[in-house]
Amino acid sequence: MLRVRDRLRVTTVVVTHDMRTARRVGQRILMLHDKTIYATGTPEDIFGSQDPVVKQFIDGVSDERCLQS
Repeated sequence: MLRVRDRLRVTTVVVTHDMRTARRVGQRILMLHDKTIYATGTPEDIFGSQDPVVKQFIDGVSDERCLQS
């Protein structure tokens, strides 16, 4: 997918819950939460975020555990 995107110089949109995939293929990541755009940025921005909701999603922990932090 990445080779085709780069060779054809096209924009691609990938919808996934797999953050490893998002980090590997994304140049920009957009996260939705509660029916709104919650966070957007480069993979480095998102994975370096200290926001509890973003961290909860990346780490894959339950909402209850996130609220205890």
